[in-house]
Amino acid sequence: MIISGNTDVGKVRSGNEDYYALLEGNELPEGIDGVIVIADGMGGHAAGEVASKMATEGVTRRITDQSLFQAVPETVSLTEYLGQVLIDVNREVYAASQNPEYQGMGTTCTVGALQAGELHIAHVGDSRAYRLRSGNLEQLTQDHSWIAEQIMAGNITVEQSKSHPYRNVITKTVGTDSDVIPQTKTVSVESGDKILVCSDGLHSMVDDTEIGSILLRGDTVSIVNELIDMANAKGGTDNITVAVAEVIGPETIDQSRRGIRKVRRHKIRRSPGLVGWIKSRVLKFWAKNF
Repeated sequence: MIISGNTDVGKVRSGNEDYYALLEGNELPEGIDGVIVIADGMGGHAAGEVASKMATEGVTRRITDQSLFQAVPETVSLTEYLGQVLIDVNREVYAASQNPEYQGMGTTCTVGALQAGELHIAHVGDSRAYRLRSGNLEQLTQDHSWIAEQIMAGNITVEQSKSHPYRNVITKTVGTDSDVIPQTKTVSVESGDKILVCSDGLHSMVDDTEIGSILLRGDTVSIVNELIDMANAKGGTDNITVAVAEVIGPETIDQSRRGIRKVRRHKIRRSPGLVGWIKSRVLKFWAKNF
């Protein structure tokens, strides 16, 4: 397996609140081939970058710390463990948000771990994980957003959602409530598959057809850079973070690429607005572009 990733501030924002990690090699527990973590923070006065950094590093620590990982009962699957990791990280970020300096901060967080022909996913927010297989692109995660809820309910169309005033409203994040229930999922992977994990700075600008087309060509580094370039060419209205893993046979892995790699970029950006009541129920969510 080969993993590549990068992040970009985009064309509009003054700083980057995305944070990500790529993990592979001997620093991972035996049997885990690679891990991708992407978090997209939100909150004013640098709070967004604090939240995304805390989430990414909290997930990373709970995977790479052998004493923590080995204490997990054998009856607990890797997918279940990753879900619990996000629950624990949520509590940490929420506790930090009680500091007035960081009040209201939160972050998306999407984790993908490859092990023994399977991709294990834990997810909160509107970052995404995809799988490309035989030219077909499948979205593996569900957006925790007001728009996604309305599309699923049949109240609006995908086309209508693109210009809807609530198109950036997130209904579930890490750190904005004391408890969170992540989406967890396990899917198969096989040689030739490509896994994409990205922040909404990509998928809000580049549609799935274009994403799938780019994933079909080039190596993982070229794909990552082309996806970021495409998002910027279409306006780059948000920070853009992209990671791509290509599943290949073990005989073709370049051993020089092995080992843990943590890559991050985060800076201050403007505070997003807090949106209140929607559809007669209380939702705590953030509109990232308001």
